[in-house]
Amino acid sequence: MNASPAPENKSFWLKSFLPALLIAVGMVLILFFGPRLGRAFDRLTHGVPHAGPAAAVESLRGWMTVPYIARETRVPEPVLWQALGLPRPEGHERSLDDLDRLAGQAPGWALAQVRRAVADFRAGEALAAGVRP
Repeated sequence: MNASPAPENKSFWLKSFLPALLIAVGMVLILFFGPRLGRAFDRLTHGVPHAGPAAAVESLRGWMTVPYIARETRVPEPVLWQALGLPRPEGHERSLDDLDRLAGQAPGWALAQVRRAVADFRAGEALAAGVRP
């Protein structure tokens, strides 16, 4: 007697195990990329302030540049540079983290100065409009 498998048996094994193999590969991909997708979505929804003057001062981050912050918060750029006490760098925009290093200050110094300047500017606008901040 010949013990070799019949051609139908190969087809049976292929039809039986291929879907299970594809499901297992899909689960591995979900387990690997799922957390990355979650972190990316969290950064997308919470890492960037909402456009316009309603952007919260707390949502400002060290990776942002002064021109970007000026656009998003509607605070004039010269007000922010004056708060930093630094000349505007020529050539290209630098992040607040880069400005910390250029000014020889501790990490987070430029971010704190800009947050304070934005809050003060808004408080001044509110007082000028007769609204309590």
